[in-house]
Amino acid sequence: MLRWLIYITTIILTISVSFRYFENCQPEAADKFLLRIDILEISDIAQKEQERLDKIKTLKVYDDDGQQVPIHYDQRQVLENHTVFLGATKEMVVLALGPPKGYLIANNFLRFVYYLSNDNRPTILEFSVLINKYNKKTEYRLTKAYKSSAIDVYNYDSCATDVQLCN
Repeated sequence: MLRWLIYITTIILTISVSFRYFENCQPEAADKFLLRIDILEISDIAQKEQERLDKIKTLKVYDDDGQQVPIHYDQRQVLENHTVFLGATKEMVVLALGPPKGYLIANNFLRFVYYLSNDNRPTILEFSVLINKYNKKTEYRLTKAYKSSAIDVYNYDSCATDVQLCN
C-alpha cells in the first residue's frame, strides 16, 4: 500500500513540475493545453475564453436594409478560430486575435501590429475608415493584411497623428 502511495505521489509531482516548467517556457502552448482539459471552466484562461466566445456570438452588423443582424455563421467560426477576414470590424479583430502589440492612427486608416506565435515577422492589419450610412457612425473595417519587417514597424511615416508601440 505504501509503495502505491509513493508511486502515485511521484507521478503527481512529476506532472505538476513538468506543467510549471512548460507554462514558464511556452505559455501559449500551456494555455492551449489547459483550455483542452478544463471542461468545467475552472481556470481563468477558460473563463476568459468563454467570455470571448460569448461576445463573438452576440456580435451584430448592419444588413442592406439598415437592420442590425447577427454575423454570419461562417464569420463567427473564423473569429472563434482566432483568425480574421477582410471586412471585419476593429472589435471583431480584437476579439479574434487579442489586443494589438502596437497601433498607428493616421488620417484615414488605422494599423494594428501583431506578433503571432511561430512567426518572426510582425503582421500588420490595416483598417480603412468607413461611415455607416444607417447610423452615420465612423467605423474601421479591415481592408489589408500583410507581413512587415520589425524595422518598418518602428519607422512609420510622419503623417501619423497618434502612434503607440508596446513591447
